[in-house]
Amino acid sequence: MAALEGGWVEPIYYAQAMPANPERGRPDKGYVDIVVHDGYNQIALFSPVSSRSPVMLTSGAWEVVESAFGVDLENNMLYFVAARESPSQRHLYAVRLDGSGLRSVTDIFRQAFYNLDMDHGTHYAVLNYKGPELPRQSLARLQNGSVECQWELGVGNGKLETNLKNRRLPRRTHQTIYTAGGYQLSIMELLPADFDPKLQYPTIFHIYGGPGSQKVNMKFEVDF
Repeated sequence: MAALEGGWVEPIYYAQAMPANPERGRPDKGYVDIVVHDGYNQIALFSPVSSRSPVMLTSGAWEVVESAFGVDLENNMLYFVAARESPSQRHLYAVRLDGSGLRSVTDIFRQAFYNLDMDHGTHYAVLNYKGPELPRQSLARLQNGSVECQWELGVGNGKLETNLKNRRLPRRTHQTIYTAGGYQLSIMELLPADFDPKLQYPTIFHIYGGPGSQKVNMKFEVDF
């Protein structure tokens, strides 16, 4: 990494073991891990464990987020969260362990920010919806890359929703712009509840681009 970019190395621990099961098409033991591929964090399968030439399960000009991913060992299906639709969103996706059949599990036509808690080797996962609407949790049974059944968890955010109806909240909008060098930048704009485009207001620009940081996302927040 230092030789390629003159940068830094961050230790991460996302590898998950893959037991051998010839009957399921896995003749050797292995593991899946997040690696840098063509400049983006992607998921690779190393099998056997000593392999130096992994099978890339994901690829493209987008990133798998550095969070837990789950594997359905019975159906050789891997589930993961990625910023494929836009850098500010997180959706759940599935791909087979041979790298085929990449598909979205959550509705990518609705802006959303999810993360995933899944027991390794099972069909069940907790989907944590973080925004842009009120956060919620659900238990999902995943089957062959789709949600077979889903149950809402907890008591919901009814009280918070009622309280927010009596508050004048800032207006939040998301945009994408391109720099002169062709870089894509995500922008989140917070405006007063009574914003008048005919008036002039003081403006604060909050910019930070440190390693692994992200200031613009679709999470639900009532903040500046």
